[in-house]
Amino acid sequence: MSKLYQGQCLFLELARVPLCLAVPKAQGVVFSEVVNAEMLSGLDLVTMERGISAEYDGASSYLAALGADRVTEVPFYTMELFADCALNQRAIVTPEIWEDIHPDLMCVPLAEQHRIPYGLIFSKHPNAQAQRLYQAAKRMVSS
Repeated sequence: MSKLYQGQCLFLELARVPLCLAVPKAQGVVFSEVVNAEMLSGLDLVTMERGISAEYDGASSYLAALGADRVTEVPFYTMELFADCALNQRAIVTPEIWEDIHPDLMCVPLAEQHRIPYGLIFSKHPNAQAQRLYQAAKRMVSS
C-alpha cells in the first residue's frame, strides 16, 4: 500500500495492474509497442516522489536506465496534473487502467512489468453503508 494511505484508510486490493507511460497524442514522439530509449529522448517525465510506492520507484529506475533524464517527482496526482501533461507535452507514469483519464494522453506499456495494487479505498471508520460494501467486496475477492 502506498505511503500516502498507510494507517489512514482501509484498502481492498482487487487486482495488480501494470504501470505504463501516458504520453501526449500530439507529441512528436516516435511511438512503439513499448516504451524505449528513443521515445524518452528529450521527453519531460512526471512520476510519483520516491519512497511513496515501491512500484513507482521501480518504474522510475527502469525509465532512468532507459534514458529518462528530465524527471519531475510529485507527491500525488490530480486531474490538473494530467491536463498539464497533455498541454505541455509531458509524459506521466500511470496505471494502465487509467488509459482514458485524459483524451489527449495515450498509454504506452513498459517492457519491464511494474504492477501496482488497484482497488477500493474506504474510510478507516466507514459508516454502516460503506462497511457493508467493504465486507461484500472483501467476500467477493476472497472467493
